[in-house]
Amino acid sequence: MKAEKRSGRTKGKKKNIIPCSVCGRETECPESMISGTCDRCMHLMTQGYSPEELKMTPQDITKHIPRCEQVADGLLDITFDRDWKQVQELGLERINYEALAKDFYSRGAVSILLLMISQGMPPEFLDQMDEVLREAKKMRVGEGK
Repeated sequence: MKAEKRSGRTKGKKKNIIPCSVCGRETECPESMISGTCDRCMHLMTQGYSPEELKMTPQDITKHIPRCEQVADGLLDITFDRDWKQVQELGLERINYEALAKDFYSRGAVSILLLMISQGMPPEFLDQMDEVLREAKKMRVGEGK
């Protein structure tokens, strides 16, 4: 039986969509297991976080934007400016733009993945992501034949 999106039956068991009692995000629970807490919050609470630490409204997030921008500017000063000075010393005509772009892209990707882990993504997800990327690379190589 095909799973329905919002409610109904999945493999013969009724599912309910309820807001997480901690973060407020909608979570799908089998009728027999309504805990009121999403998997992410449950995992983080087993790691020692309190429910109060996990509750964050859009207004809570918005108030952190100025500080995040300030820290981002500090990171920019430390990382980008130093690297850009090296680029200028080499002379723009001798720059490997592809290598430079790959380096900056990689740094950004690492930052996003670390952010995702800090927000509750299990680090084991990186192993799953690696496997998906290996499969995607195989498929891409196969397209070229």
